[in-house]
Amino acid sequence: MQNFEAHDFYLLRTPLLSVDKLMEFNDKIIHGSKEALEENLRELFSEAILQEAIYIASPDFYAEFKKWFDGVNQNPSDVRKILLSLYKYYVRMSTRCTPYGLFAGCTIGDIQDSTDIRFAENAKFRKSSRLDMNYVEEVAKLIVNREEIRHQLLFFTNSSIYQVADAYRYAECRVQHKKRSCFLTSVAFSEYLESILTKAKNGARLSELAQSIVSNEVNYNEAIAFVEDMIDAQILVSELEPTTTGDEFFDVLMARMVTLQGTAEISKHLQQIKRLLLIQDNSVSKYHEIERIISENFVKTSSKDLIQTDLFYETLNNSIGKTVTKQLSSSLEKLFLWTRKNNGADLESFKKRFYARYEEEEVPLLLALDGETGVGYGAVFGGQADNAPLVDDLRIQGRAREQTTNWEDIDRIKFSKFLQAKQEGSTTIMLTDKDFEPFLAIKDGIKLPDSFYAFGSVLAPSAEAIDTGNFKFLMSVASGPSAGNLFARFCHGDEKITAKVKECLEYEEQHNPEAIYAEVVHLPEARIGNILMRPAIRKYEIPFLGNASVEKPFQIALDDLMVSVPYGRKVVLRSKKLNKEVIPRLTTAHNYSRGLGIYKFLCDLQGYGLNSTVSWDWGILNEQTFLPRVEYKNIIVSKAKWKLYAELHPALAGKNLPDRTFWDNLQKDLNIPRYVVLTEGDNELLIDFESETSLQILHHKILKKGMATLSEFLSSPDNCFIQDKNGKYSNEMLLAFKTLHVKKREMIPKRIDSNVRRIFVPGSEWFYVKIYTGTKSIEKILTKIVKPLCEELVNDGVIDKWFFLRFKDTDEHLRLRFHNGKNAQFWQYILTLLHEKLAPYIDQKIVNSIQIDTYKREIERYGDTTIEQCEQLFYHDSQAIVNFIDLLDGSDEGEKYRYLFGLYGVNALLDDFEFSLTQKAELLKNLQAGFFQEFNGNNALNVQLNDKYRLQTSAINQLMNGNEFDEGVADAIAIFKERSAENRKIVAEIREIQANQTSVMTFQEMLPSLIHMYLNRLFISKQRLHELVIYHYLDKYYKSQIARKKQHTVLINS
Repeated sequence: MQNFEAHDFYLLRTPLLSVDKLMEFNDKIIHGSKEALEENLRELFSEAILQEAIYIASPDFYAEFKKWFDGVNQNPSDVRKILLSLYKYYVRMSTRCTPYGLFAGCTIGDIQDSTDIRFAENAKFRKSSRLDMNYVEEVAKLIVNREEIRHQLLFFTNSSIYQVADAYRYAECRVQHKKRSCFLTSVAFSEYLESILTKAKNGARLSELAQSIVSNEVNYNEAIAFVEDMIDAQILVSELEPTTTGDEFFDVLMARMVTLQGTAEISKHLQQIKRLLLIQDNSVSKYHEIERIISENFVKTSSKDLIQTDLFYETLNNSIGKTVTKQLSSSLEKLFLWTRKNNGADLESFKKRFYARYEEEEVPLLLALDGETGVGYGAVFGGQADNAPLVDDLRIQGRAREQTTNWEDIDRIKFSKFLQAKQEGSTTIMLTDKDFEPFLAIKDGIKLPDSFYAFGSVLAPSAEAIDTGNFKFLMSVASGPSAGNLFARFCHGDEKITAKVKECLEYEEQHNPEAIYAEVVHLPEARIGNILMRPAIRKYEIPFLGNASVEKPFQIALDDLMVSVPYGRKVVLRSKKLNKEVIPRLTTAHNYSRGLGIYKFLCDLQGYGLNSTVSWDWGILNEQTFLPRVEYKNIIVSKAKWKLYAELHPALAGKNLPDRTFWDNLQKDLNIPRYVVLTEGDNELLIDFESETSLQILHHKILKKGMATLSEFLSSPDNCFIQDKNGKYSNEMLLAFKTLHVKKREMIPKRIDSNVRRIFVPGSEWFYVKIYTGTKSIEKILTKIVKPLCEELVNDGVIDKWFFLRFKDTDEHLRLRFHNGKNAQFWQYILTLLHEKLAPYIDQKIVNSIQIDTYKREIERYGDTTIEQCEQLFYHDSQAIVNFIDLLDGSDEGEKYRYLFGLYGVNALLDDFEFSLTQKAELLKNLQAGFFQEFNGNNALNVQLNDKYRLQTSAINQLMNGNEFDEGVADAIAIFKERSAENRKIVAEIREIQANQTSVMTFQEMLPSLIHMYLNRLFISKQRLHELVIYHYLDKYYKSQIARKKQHTVLINS
């Protein structure tokens, strides 16, 4: 079954110039005179488009270039530097497809039956230019600071602000040396500040904000001054704060000026700039004019980084054949088996710390992420040996929340393949289906993103070759969590790209119709805004230090977000206003890893738990002097690479360029082809080993760094199928894929905003003790100490109820909770008794420690109006469990009855709630499915569980159907019947509450947690694994009962 298929569009990226003309140019230089390089570069760069391309890339270098080009500067040293830079620019705009100014561009295309890419002949491309975001932000600030304009603008509360005790905390940003940096700061709480923040929530003018605090003690002028101070401190921000979504910020600024008084002159200048940006000719004079307008009327500026330009190609036809996407889909199916599950360290750490402190409680996100009062984020901030025969023989592939693929196994395969290639002298490693066979067993545990992109180059001699399957795909990466991430940056320049990205995101959101996908709107630094800008591509947005582009009802404020970690497994965000789960998305390629904690948290949530990235990593082999190419079917997963170390080749360490003989021998010894790519991070530059100019560039890099990394160049003319009258072009393609069979998302417990008391500290009506000891010792303490102690405390009226559960945070421990609603000092008496009775266990080092803690009710699990009734159920459940385990003798036979009464106890609980057979079956089907997925359920695990059930069916049916047992079993049944008698009284109370109140938890919502707690109390260890088996058995049992009932009905009717 195919897991994904391609969307019907793709993005094509190609350089401005053709690769074959570059190679012809190199041959001219190699075989020409000493002046050939200068003469040919002068002729080449006489073209206006190339001069404009240089200006946009580097106005400073353009100035030096013009002095040389116009004959003003003929200094040999300067000329040599200029020629090397020009040559690198030429190579870049002939071989690299990454859009940057006019060096390379892109265009949207379709997936069709056949491949046909033809550029428009007369107007091959168009430019989309805009002011650099840094300058737009500076212009906006200047405008906001003009008093006549400032009083007309709306001001809003800083989107990051939140209250902690007697202070407000928020993120403040400062710009230094054109860089925006943000940090957390705080301000003391005051009623005046609170009033203004409340007023500014939906936007208000200065006069309105000031008027909100005018009183007998504060006059209007004082109020205005106070509001101004709040603006200066960034507690309030203007409506002209930069935005990264919606219309381009410059257009937003220009449109707003038209609506304000006294802005005619500003509007005129902004419109002049806009008109200049729209001019499509190749002169650079328009950029000088823009610089003059800004410097004279707004802020002093320089030409450097003033203009951002994207190049968009016009095509007569642009389609890639379905053969490409079909073959890629087939191959990627296997490659995804070798991917890591994205369990980010920061999110894992947050999850554990959050659950340790809050357990099932849902808390405001901003409070949780606070480094002092919460658990912070990022930089801010037993039972394995037990006898458990029911589960010990199960072979589990690993939980979904853990790494699905054993990365060591993959590393071993890579290392083995590398050694084999080295021994055989092979330059290529061919992966086969056999290499993936060991990982097919964990296929069901692979969790794919809703959509993803595959990014790489299609290598083929012709379009016809592609359509017959004769092509290679040089893959850079395939990654999620969204296919839209690399497309969005180009949406502003092409409406068709925008439409296709929206279509792609809408498909993603169909997988989780009950949740809200919300785009994160944040500007970490002004210049980064150049790559973050995208239209409003989602219905909802989460603004953080940036203006949202959607209407207020579709903005999800940070202080509206609540966070929880249900069952300690998954981090869940919920909007209080909308009462829905929120899934944050950042549909850009921004590397947010160094961002503020809030921003990083929201972005980390996107891909958590997903196998979202296919890319090749040699790991510890990366520093080898040679790494072979890696292929799987038609995908080149990794190019061949060479590392040249100066220490291994002393001639490379000298200041003078080594002679021709050295380079010839180096090529021969290392088997380096003529054309390779010099790689440094994301930057790549073609190196021609026969060109002295190329070798000078390579030598300079080695002198500077001590080494150089080379990779094979595969976009040679015979691999470039895209061509026009000017030659052949290398390509990169961005293909969007959609996942067809997304695994059902885990059910999230219903969240409740409640005024019911949640927290009970020592000295209140609940007393909470934790006894740290081993899992077997917990069992002994329950029967020998807790059981008789609690019977005594209840009989003497010291407590009216109690309950326990088994737990592990740092270590295994027993949690005991005692209740007395009348005498606040009762806990002291209990503590004294516990100390007395546990003293021998402490002396023998059986009990490690005893801790008093705060009891926090899990209102989200059990309901605010029914939590007290559930606590009563816990009491009767705990009594039943300690009485039951007191009957067990610790043998295998005893453990058999433990699991049998696991089944019996769950069924009895469902009977107490008057569930029909059909309702039982439906509930257990859902519970079984959830746990089966948690444990990476696959066919192998299903077979194991079914085989175990088959062997134990007779004993299960005997107990569940009420057949006769020996005296010991009868005693156990009596214990649970007594529990049921008490439970039914409480269930009647819950029914009455449900009848008289709205928004009460249903039995279907409540019972999974009650069952979970019952099994937690019953089993000594490995509780969740036991739950998997119990739910599987009950699912099978109820299905068989329904089948028998149907068969019986058929027999009666016949």
